[in-house]
Amino acid sequence: MGIRLVLFLLFFTTGLLAQPDKRLVKLSGKMMDKFQISMVLSIKNDTVFGYYFNESPKKKVPLIGLIIGSKIMLNEEPYEFEGSDEISKGFIGEIKGNSISGNWVDKFKNETIRFNVFVNSDRIIVAANGKNKIEGIYSNYPYPENASGFVQLYHIDENIFAFGISFNSNYCMGRLINIVELTNLKSSVFSSEDCERITFTLTNNLLNIDEQSCLGSHGASCSFGGNYKLIK
Repeated sequence: MGIRLVLFLLFFTTGLLAQPDKRLVKLSGKMMDKFQISMVLSIKNDTVFGYYFNESPKKKVPLIGLIIGSKIMLNEEPYEFEGSDEISKGFIGEIKGNSISGNWVDKFKNETIRFNVFVNSDRIIVAANGKNKIEGIYSNYPYPENASGFVQLYHIDENIFAFGISFNSNYCMGRLINIVELTNLKSSVFSSEDCERITFTLTNNLLNIDEQSCLGSHGASCSFGGNYKLIK
């Protein structure tokens, strides 16, 4: 089964309303009326890819979002919606004008923290400098027997992309969703608690992934590594 990034859209006009264009929205505010946070959301149709970070440390945390009426949910790892109005970890808020207020929750640790964020900038994104040519779904090739692998890249801001990798075979399956900064839109090295290192290298419509020890994201009998070709 290929990966499906279940992502949703947050829109802004006079307030926060649905629009068909791809937009870049930046917000900032506080948690607990004390700790400064910032959000960056790239928006197109019914999808949103983005991230947030605390002012200290400035570690970017990917977000996947869903908006239902005036309610918005921005989910962190493990990026699973438990139901139409439930998330395991992330932001649950109410849209009011150009602001969002609500709670950051972590159901694993039974934590709830109040947050408020406000729009700093909202602009239409014009695809340029090859970023739109990089976005898309890549399939591994040569196609391995009884296995399938896919990578999805989505441009957020500047050289920052959201990515999703999935692999499925008769022996194991894996998934990894995060964000990466592509130097000169050509290469990057990613690491996390579950993955020692992944090197991304882009050449024309081809993506090479070199993986070292990502056992926290897939079984011992498979790997994300290999060549992937842009298919759409």
